Amino acid sequence: MGGIFSASIERTAARIRCGELGARDLTERLLARIARLEPALHAHATITAELALERAAAIDADRARGRPLGPLAGVPLGLKDIISAAGAPTHVGSRALRNWRPGGEATVTRRLREAGAVLIGKHQTTEAACGAHHPSLAAPCNPWHADAWTGVSSSGSGVAVAAALAFGSFGSDTGGSIRFPAHCCGVVGLKPSHGAIPLDGVFPLAPCFDHVGPLARSVGDVALLWHVASAAVAEAPAWQPPRGRLALRVGYDEAWCGEDVAAPVAAALREAVSTLRAAGATIVPLAIPRLGAQADDWLVLTARAASDAHAATYPARASDYGPALSALLDYGATLDAAAMARASERVDDYARRFGGLFAAVDVLLSPVLHGLTPSRAEAARQMRSAGLRRFVAYTAPANLSGCPTLSLPGGCDALGVPWGYQLVGRRGGEALLFDAGHVLQQARPWPAVAPDFAD
Repeated sequence: MGGIFSASIERTAARIRCGELGARDLTERLLARIARLEPALHAHATITAELALERAAAIDADRARGRPLGPLAGVPLGLKDIISAAGAPTHVGSRALRNWRPGGEATVTRRLREAGAVLIGKHQTTEAACGAHHPSLAAPCNPWHADAWTGVSSSGSGVAVAAALAFGSFGSDTGGSIRFPAHCCGVVGLKPSHGAIPLDGVFPLAPCFDHVGPLARSVGDVALLWHVASAAVAEAPAWQPPRGRLALRVGYDEAWCGEDVAAPVAAALREAVSTLRAAGATIVPLAIPRLGAQADDWLVLTARAASDAHAATYPARASDYGPALSALLDYGATLDAAAMARASERVDDYARRFGGLFAAVDVLLSPVLHGLTPSRAEAARQMRSAGLRRFVAYTAPANLSGCPTLSLPGGCDALGVPWGYQLVGRRGGEALLFDAGHVLQQARPWPAVAPDFAD
């Protein structure tokens, strides 16, 4: 049974459907792995062992009775701990919001369960999906290197997938919070088109920018999870890898991808251009509009929305809040309707200009961050000194425009810490991202699991 935890979701579900692998057996093995590795990694807010075993046993029973099993039959998955699930608590990475109850489980959770998934646990998040973990909680640890940043805010999801504590996880992304952990933890992450996966039952940061999406270890796994969870493709066939030449127009801005970008990232992007061109894609030079003051507008709208979302507990329970989230909520409370209107107008203008690029291209190539994965200390220093603009320069444009974005592993630094880059598509263009991502992944194979945690 070597490689049982690093196998693909599709292969694992197929083995369970044919009876070659028992869902309960797999769940027991994974729970044992989590018990062994979780103390060092801190990926989980909650481990739903009893719920998972009960669900897995029911799947085995359905198979024994000859009942049809879904595309995720028996596959253990996790959820970021802002996504509600029946029978499992939702703590939102918070003291003030522990046991948050939205009135029902999230639609994304229900769709995963109906497809046969086994919920193995809730993955740790920064406080209320903001930029920092609550001081009272142990932050997840990057499985590639203990001192490396995990990315925020879907940090536990990235760690769990990279260390094979789950076959996949669903996180959220308001300005980069799926793509940062994917970049730092060496996994694939999808921020879908805005609204493609419903936000009901998901604790909000800023609903106008919030997206729910999957992290997994391959483009194929992410595509399968997106297909199951997405409202846009409920009746469409599942994505299949492209055959033959890649008939895509790929936009590339040499300045956008080269100015102030770490040399290894720029080199990887140029290599990706060559790979896609060799596969049949047409490379289209273009100028991507820079995210300047609109980063401040993104913060204005996010802070005001967050302040509204926490009105029942902040400032009434301010002592239970960490300093980073408190600062955001205090700022949001100062913003008036005029400030919001100005920010909305500028964001809408930028979104139109960015979205307009897809009249000429199908996919854009872009960095995720200016540099490689920083250390935890360096990430904190950069946030203090360089400010938010630099961190979200490449990620927030897709949140403002609602465009789907696929983050892929790009390489490792001298310490073995991964970093990545991203593909951006037009709204509803996820399948084209998967096509291009699959070609790039085939050209640069990637370890399914962080080496020290390979099974």
